[in-house]
Amino acid sequence: MQPRSLARAAGWAVLGIALARPALGANRACEAVVVSADPAVSARWPNLREQVEQSLTGRSEIDRCASVHLSPSADGLTLQVTLQDGRSTTRWVPTPEDVLPGLEALLLLPAPEPTDPEASQPTRTRPKSQAVKAVAPVSVRDHGVAPESADSDRHVGASLSIGGGARAGDGQVSSNLGVMATIVVSDWLMGFEARAASYEVPRSDHVPQPGLELTAVGGHRFGRGTLGIDLLIGPTLLFQQDVTVHQTPQGRASETTTSRVLPRLFGAARLTFGARSVLSGFVGAEGAVGPSGASDIDAADALPPLPLWMIGFVVGATVGLP
Repeated sequence: MQPRSLARAAGWAVLGIALARPALGANRACEAVVVSADPAVSARWPNLREQVEQSLTGRSEIDRCASVHLSPSADGLTLQVTLQDGRSTTRWVPTPEDVLPGLEALLLLPAPEPTDPEASQPTRTRPKSQAVKAVAPVSVRDHGVAPESADSDRHVGASLSIGGGARAGDGQVSSNLGVMATIVVSDWLMGFEARAASYEVPRSDHVPQPGLELTAVGGHRFGRGTLGIDLLIGPTLLFQQDVTVHQTPQGRASETTTSRVLPRLFGAARLTFGARSVLSGFVGAEGAVGPSGASDIDAADALPPLPLWMIGFVVGATVGLP
């Protein structure tokens, strides 16, 4: 080959390298997809945004110049993807586990068109092997999004409820007003309730008997939307005390205090409106069973027996973090 031909070939090679560098730089201009989230999403799933952003980093088969925004919606999340040219699209997914597959479907780039094997073989051998290495481990669970999202869905909430109701059964009626503190862990409920109650026999001359009920509550919440059903059960201790005033023939007065503690079993089913809101309301049916304390009825100044069973209704409101 003549020296002039060699010089011309070298010149074209230098020019090709100089023109290729800006193109390579443009491909590296977007290193990762930018992911943002509404405060409500971050509050409910604290690590979801970071997990999605980390899972999309370094992915060569997706559009890394796009931006993603996560926002809550009814019974799920909304994914909004905006491309570099301004085009945007949205998609709804029901659970956090579906976020990454949904984004992959929106961000996936089309496969490159086939070219001349002889021309592409020396330049595409290494990138092709690198692409295989990047795609091979790609799955929702391999990137850790599904397990972590499941953990983040195990949210912890706390609430305070106040409610009142009435019960009837075994020849007696009862009215009550109580306060319940509850902790929610992945829809499992644990809490404690203090309730003031009054027991009386209708159409009789018996004085209504007050009592204090302390209940350890456990249960489960069904439903992830605005409506939720809470099933509750727990043991109750009923504290009662009565003061009787006696007057002697000499005109002197004396007092006799009688008290007792009876165990009972509490159960309830409540329908909550706005179960995922800070402020919600509920209605429900509830009941209790337990010993009546009638064994002491023959004792002097004994308290009247309690009903063996009662069933009734309750209404109230709840405030807290669902």
